[in-house]
Amino acid sequence: MKRIFITTIPLQFKNALQKLIYQPVGFQFSKKERETSFPIIPVIAENLENKEEIEIIAIRTINKDTADNYDQFLEEVKSLNLEESCVKVVEMPEQQNMETQIKLFMDIIDQIPNHSSVNACITYGTKPVSVIVTYVLTALNKIFTDIEVEGIYYGEIVREKNIVKEARIYDLVGLLMVENIIEQIHILEMDHPKESLKRLLNLH
Repeated sequence: MKRIFITTIPLQFKNALQKLIYQPVGFQFSKKERETSFPIIPVIAENLENKEEIEIIAIRTINKDTADNYDQFLEEVKSLNLEESCVKVVEMPEQQNMETQIKLFMDIIDQIPNHSSVNACITYGTKPVSVIVTYVLTALNKIFTDIEVEGIYYGEIVREKNIVKEARIYDLVGLLMVENIIEQIHILEMDHPKESLKRLLNLH
């Protein structure tokens, strides 16, 4: 089974990325703490048992800053003893019209084979790109027969008076569970769907 990791190369200007230790919230990393500019890196580091199965999809807006940041990303990938060849770049223009959005959606899908587990980081990139990646993840089980979304990660930098106090990483994959429950409620045509959802989620 392939292990797919999706991330977006940051738009920040050269040398603006800070290396921080991202503390997981609500889950744990089993490997040692790792300073990184890219929250997907410690996620990949958790899954190095079969390196030949790892493929990284890097979404990159075509401009100079992302070129510099992509080089920095490759350095961190190589620090995991992974080859550059495991990284597949999906390029997109800076203009984010509907045509670009749909093309990016399909370009990401085209890089994901059946019989895969998928982790994605939505920390970087514009808001439309994060939405597209999230929508890709919700669509995978409807497009493929054997695929598992394991994690949807978001890295947060907490600042106080412009000083970094903490870096956190969240896993939002539970929202996919909610989406699946809603779909089943709809398929079963359950009465009072909102109340049924609250009950199934143990919300009162």
